[in-house]
Amino acid sequence: MLNRLGLNLQSPLQIAWAFALLLIIIGLPLSRFIVSASTILLVIFSIALWFKEFSWPDQTSLKRSGVFIGLFVIHVIWLLIPGDNYKHALADLQIKLPLLVFPVLFVMGPSLSRKFWNVFLLVFLLACTLSSWVSLYLAFSDFMGWQDLDFRQYSPFFSHIRLSLNLVLCICILVFKWEDIKELLPYKAFLFIILFSLLLCLIALQSVTGLGILLLLAVVFAHKFKQKWVGLSVLAMMLVLLGYCSFLWLDYRNQTPPPPEGLWNKTTENGVYVYADVDESTTAWAWEERSHIKWDSTNQKGFVLKAAVLRYLSSKHLPKNREGVMQLTEEDIARIEKGQTNVNQHKWNPIKSRFKALIFQYENLMSGGNPSGNSVAVRSVYWEIAGMLIREKPWLGRGMQGLKSGFAEAYEKVYPQIDLEFRKRAHNQWITFLICFGVIGFVLCLTALFIPLWKRKLPMLSWAYLFILFCSFLSEDTLETQMGATFAGFWYALFVLGHLSNDRESSASR
Repeated sequence: MLNRLGLNLQSPLQIAWAFALLLIIIGLPLSRFIVSASTILLVIFSIALWFKEFSWPDQTSLKRSGVFIGLFVIHVIWLLIPGDNYKHALADLQIKLPLLVFPVLFVMGPSLSRKFWNVFLLVFLLACTLSSWVSLYLAFSDFMGWQDLDFRQYSPFFSHIRLSLNLVLCICILVFKWEDIKELLPYKAFLFIILFSLLLCLIALQSVTGLGILLLLAVVFAHKFKQKWVGLSVLAMMLVLLGYCSFLWLDYRNQTPPPPEGLWNKTTENGVYVYADVDESTTAWAWEERSHIKWDSTNQKGFVLKAAVLRYLSSKHLPKNREGVMQLTEEDIARIEKGQTNVNQHKWNPIKSRFKALIFQYENLMSGGNPSGNSVAVRSVYWEIAGMLIREKPWLGRGMQGLKSGFAEAYEKVYPQIDLEFRKRAHNQWITFLICFGVIGFVLCLTALFIPLWKRKLPMLSWAYLFILFCSFLSEDTLETQMGATFAGFWYALFVLGHLSNDRESSASR
């Protein structure tokens, strides 16, 4: 069995090392605890292997790994810049340990064949499929009314954004390693179910990041996607998705009339301006007759209730006064109390639901509203704050210790109306590098990330992973969470520095 998996040697330590590695791959889409515990096991077994069976890897791999590990070293050096939050900076450094650990473990680990790594990728694919099925079950439960969940809760193990990155990587594995996967799992129908599950889960999670990256991948790597039916399926799905979103946009533009002159807030529901022709006093009076939740309080999802009432009335084309509230059914009242803002909201598919949310965020932002809780709109605030912090200390940045306090001071100064729970960092890893390390450190970070790629002939799957990683840096602070840093350090070490970085090397016994 071990020979079938491609283990060149059958020593107990190597078997234990491979087992810990498989545990990590299972944990990546399913459990932080499994990832943490199995990483510790991998370190222990690696140390034991180094003492008993150590042999130096080739110098080229060592140099590339040393350059990439420089990304972690930069964080250590900038930790020394004085600040007022050493404990928080040290916790940040701990989160980024995968950027140090995995490059060392994989480059100096035991020799494993290409077939083992194909099995390894298949296990990851199956683990992600299981995670997608859990998310789809939760989404179905919410749709059927068995549970009342926010779409972010469809990913119960960790952030839905991190899960979406793993799902997109799995789709790339199916496309670029199709022949190898088909050899190990020769059931086309089941592989189609896997592909459909991954795509459907991305839609259910309403992941703008995941779907956006997948769309860009399909465009950039279209010449490779169209060579196999699995790639053609992804391309077709992306075209349908793009066409549907275009239809939603045109429908929104067509049904929205010009705003009344002087209207201060131009948010709409079903083509009706929410804050036009509002009689707030009689609306509030009628609402409190019909509901136990006060007009000026928050609803069950934490949003200001009166805004939800006005939006719901607008969506039904009812007058925003006592008469309109009295025309609401008991079911309408219950929906508003639960957080629904549109009469048709419970009928929307995930794509339409996300599209409507983005439209509201855009309209609210353009009207000068508070973007708290609006995940896309609030990024404009994050980036404005980030620009201020970069201009204050452009060359060496604020350092690891000054990052948290810098954001806290900037929010108090410029955007005190933003709720505390939404006062986050830049949500852009490239910008975060600039804030923390300044221009000098930013250039060093780019060096650590890109020099190992210089003049490399990497497999297409490796380039696809790098595309996913660097695109995620544009919309997320990928390295600021444990699973994000693991996604970066683990797969970069495999795809660029270690065993999967060259098909010819991987196909032979190392």
